[in-house]
Amino acid sequence: MGERAPPPPCRYKAIGGAGFQAGLGGAVLRELHLSLGVDFEGFASPLNAFYGHAAHCSAFPDVDAPFGSRGSFARFRPTRGAYEVNPPFVAGVIDEAAERMLRLLAAAEAAAQPLAFAVVLPGWLDCEGYASLAAAPYLRASVLVAAAD
Repeated sequence: MGERAPPPPCRYKAIGGAGFQAGLGGAVLRELHLSLGVDFEGFASPLNAFYGHAAHCSAFPDVDAPFGSRGSFARFRPTRGAYEVNPPFVAGVIDEAAERMLRLLAAAEAAAQPLAFAVVLPGWLDCEGYASLAAAPYLRASVLVAAAD
């Protein structure tokens, strides 16, 4: 008998992290929709996706696809629109997500297409992904919120 993949909670624990990711809540996600037109989450699961069926990417598309996941954010290729990106608080995942967003933004700019990301990250100043996004020419605004808030 072949090996079965561990259930999703074990998978999330396996990637490690500091509290996994920030929980934004409905009020914040509604405001992102109203103010920026965000209607898709770059990192969610079928259990916590806010914008509905097929409006999120997830870490484990093999088990999440039947419940609406559009696959991994690492393979997601939006060309226009506004997206909320709240990756797990794992430096490597943040670095990869930042690199992905910067490539997508450069391509959208070259094609004269409107593309935006509302990104939620821990204030890890020494994290390569955090630093590259903070220094990006695409950055329009940044808000620092204390972890306790």
